[in-house]
Amino acid sequence: MKTGLYNDFARKIIEKDSKYRKIVKYIHINLSKLIPENVISEIESIAEVGGACGHVLNYYKIFFEKRGNNIKKVVNFEISREFIDYGKRLYKFIEFYEGDFMNNWNKKGKFDLIILSDIIEHIEEDDVFLEKVSKISKYVFVYIPCEDNLLNTILEFIKKREKIGMNHPSGHLRKYNIAKCEKLLSKHFYILNSKIFIHPIYLTKTPWGIKIKRSMLGIILVIFMKILNKLLPKKIYVRLFGGNYMAFLKSKNW
Repeated sequence: MKTGLYNDFARKIIEKDSKYRKIVKYIHINLSKLIPENVISEIESIAEVGGACGHVLNYYKIFFEKRGNNIKKVVNFEISREFIDYGKRLYKFIEFYEGDFMNNWNKKGKFDLIILSDIIEHIEEDDVFLEKVSKISKYVFVYIPCEDNLLNTILEFIKKREKIGMNHPSGHLRKYNIAKCEKLLSKHFYILNSKIFIHPIYLTKTPWGIKIKRSMLGIILVIFMKILNKLLPKKIYVRLFGGNYMAFLKSKNW
C-alpha cells in the first residue's frame, strides 16, 4: 500500500479507535494462547513491524508483565506518521521508529519477540523480510490472512473483488493458504505452535459488538458458511472460504 493511501487508512482506523481496540484484543487473546509456557519467562523485549498506533504492543506488554516479566524494550517499526503521532500520545513506553523495516531492520538491536500481524502479505520480498526478522528475534508471532481460497477465486473471476496484487486497495501483494504459509515460514523458523483462526467478520454481528450490514443474499451466505464451519475440518474450510493462519515461531538463525 502506498504511503498516501496508508495514511488515509490510518486516519480511518484512528476515527474508529474504540472498535479497532476490540478487534485487536479479540484476535490477540486467541494468538497469545500459542505461547509455550516455558517461553513466557524469556520475553523482556518486544517489537512489532507495522504496529499502527501500538495497541498490539500494549496488549503484550500487559500480558507478559501480568506473568511477572520485566519488559525493558518495546519498539514499533511504523511508516505512517498518522499512526506514530497518535500512538505517541497513547503509549509513552513505546519507541516509535519511523521508516521502512527492510532498510532499517538492524537499527534497534535484537528482541526476544517480534510480532508480524497482518504484515507479511504487504511485503514485496516476503522471504528476505522473514530472514531479516529471524536474525534479530528469537521468537516471532505471525498472523496471516489465507486469501488463496475458492471463494476469492470465484469473486475475482466474476469481478466482484479486485485481484490481489500491486494495485489492490488493501495493499496485499500476494495470496497465501496454509501450505504456503508453513512452507515460507519453515525456511527460517521452527513452528512451535499454530492455529487456524476463522475470522468473525463472517458473522452478522462480531464478538466485539460491531454490526455488519449485509444484503439478504449476504446473510444467507453467512449462515451457510457458519454451518460449514461447524461441519468441515478447518483446513478444508479455509481452502474454500478463507481464514487466518496464526503461529508462534522460533528462529533458526538466532
